[in-house]
Amino acid sequence: MRRLALMLVAGLAFTVPAVADDGKTTVAECKQSYEQCVAECNAKYPEDEAAGFKRAACGVPCAANRAVCEAEAGYDAAKPEVKAGWEKTKETAKQLTEEAKEKWEAMTEDEKKEK
Repeated sequence: MRRLALMLVAGLAFTVPAVADDGKTTVAECKQSYEQCVAECNAKYPEDEAAGFKRAACGVPCAANRAVCEAEAGYDAAKPEVKAGWEKTKETAKQLTEEAKEKWEAMTEDEKKEK
């Protein structure tokens, strides 16, 4: 069991997804990296009954890396929309603050005491 854990950790550490020229990974590149990783596992542990468990264990880091890779690719793709949404939220908050300040300044001292 300990040996299996070491194999899994080593596989996660050394299986790196492909990255595009612009430094951002795409979902297609994640899939390609996963397929390459699985092919390496299949080559390392040919199909026979004794190697089945080792081949399956070898494929775990492949699947884990693909999941992380696809999450990062989705995040990179969503960044512009998230940034635009954040800017809109900041602008709305600024406008509301300015409106509240103007209303406050327009109030008489008696009206302010009531609030």
